[in-house]
Amino acid sequence: MKCSACGERYAAEDVSVIGRYGDVLFFSVYCPLCQREDLVAAEVRETAGSSAATIDPGQEEIYVLSDMDAVDADDVVNMHCFLKGFDGDFARLFHEGKGCEGSGPRL
Repeated sequence: MKCSACGERYAAEDVSVIGRYGDVLFFSVYCPLCQREDLVAAEVRETAGSSAATIDPGQEEIYVLSDMDAVDADDVVNMHCFLKGFDGDFARLFHEGKGCEGSGPRL
């Protein structure tokens, strides 16, 4: 993977697994070159006849994502509100399915 800001490749020590929900893994990535930190979510599943995992989106995911609305100002405000009160407990977040005032981000 490369940094979305500067294009520098991440080294293994720049990637940390935050948590997992089903087939989705959440990573924290840090670019030492531009000092940008991001959150990455990746679906990991085994391919038929192989023990290797893939993070490429399937046709269903592409269809769902292409049909989603663009992020607007309300989405940004809602995410800000959610993150303001978020304590980093992803296990609780996914168990409860709640965010800011009972409506979490669209994950």
